[in-house]
Amino acid sequence: MVRIVYCAGIITLTGCGTNDEDPYMFMEAYIIEKEDDTVLAVAPGSQDFSETGGVSEDYEAINFSGAGDDVLVGDYVKIEYDHVLTS
Repeated sequence: MVRIVYCAGIITLTGCGTNDEDPYMFMEAYIIEKEDDTVLAVAPGSQDFSETGGVSEDYEAINFSGAGDDVLVGDYVKIEYDHVLTS
């Protein structure tokens, strides 16, 4: 379950702070694609994995569902979530 509402839910596109009791993870990203209530968010900075045989430019990207109508392509958002489903 994922939700985006600039300030609510498994994904919260607002404040970014944690404490030891907070089970949520955070990501700051740009919305680069939106279809219905699903968005693709990509972090602005890349990671370099070339020293360990990986690519030199890797961007963290993730799909979230539950985006509201006020979330638009190009928005820079702070996302809060509590789990990620993989496939």
